[in-house]
Amino acid sequence: MSAVPGDTLPRTAHEAVLAAATDPDHLLPVAVHGRTLQYLADHGLAWLRPLSSGHRFTYDQAHAVTVHITESGRQYALRHGAAAPRRRAVIVACGSRKATADPQTWLPAGKLYTGSYHRALRRAADALTGDWGTVLILSAKHGLVRPDRLLGPYDMAITDTGAVTSETLRRHAEAFDLPNAEVVFLGGAGYADVLRPAVPHSVLPLAGTRGIGEQLRLLREYYDPAHADLRAACWEQAEAWADRTTPRRSPAVAAARTIGRPTAPTAAGAGTRPAAPRAEGPARRRS
Repeated sequence: MSAVPGDTLPRTAHEAVLAAATDPDHLLPVAVHGRTLQYLADHGLAWLRPLSSGHRFTYDQAHAVTVHITESGRQYALRHGAAAPRRRAVIVACGSRKATADPQTWLPAGKLYTGSYHRALRRAADALTGDWGTVLILSAKHGLVRPDRLLGPYDMAITDTGAVTSETLRRHAEAFDLPNAEVVFLGGAGYADVLRPAVPHSVLPLAGTRGIGEQLRLLREYYDPAHADLRAACWEQAEAWADRTTPRRSPAVAAARTIGRPTAPTAAGAGTRPAAPRAEGPARRRS
């Protein structure tokens, strides 16, 4: 790999990082050679994304299907003239009504939940992400999952014994690199209470609403094409809170390193995190 003029990062690695910076999920192109992926991972510029259809989070490169640039990779792209906006993610709560009760029938998570409340959450999430962003589902049993992950039917609420915990969600959030993303959560207070310790910088537009009726009305405003200003205000707040939150260093959030001169990995947990702002959501439009 030939070097980029004036830079120590090899040309193919340089081009891969800049290409990933233009992808809504910051994924490296599938055509990038394995040696380049390993080089970027070794230098803290890329990290493995968990399998979307798996049942556990894995960092085994032999079985991973996607690799994304880290915050260090995004900062590199910014220094070299790429737009490289921060990733966006909208997390929605799961629902009790399922498309099937047959334990032998597994469906993508995006098709498993069929209740009207969950569908309203998904419509608002799709409107918020648009052409730039990722939708994740907070399952009371499985934690954070992508809509294409296969799940079987289950009967569990977030308040039940055995439901997913904040500590589990913290690990899932780091696997999806949410500490470096602008995050919005759409769902009820019970789910928000479990998610908040794991993703303290998430915006909660539905916080403070009085019942499901008001939530549904607000969700309709979020997916109404005429209310683009409301969606923009939500992301402005998410950006501000992401800017004020210093992510805890982890393998997925590599410390800045000198390109071409790898050092020992930073110990997990190094650094400090300032107190997160209370995530109560943007001001809502009056009817």
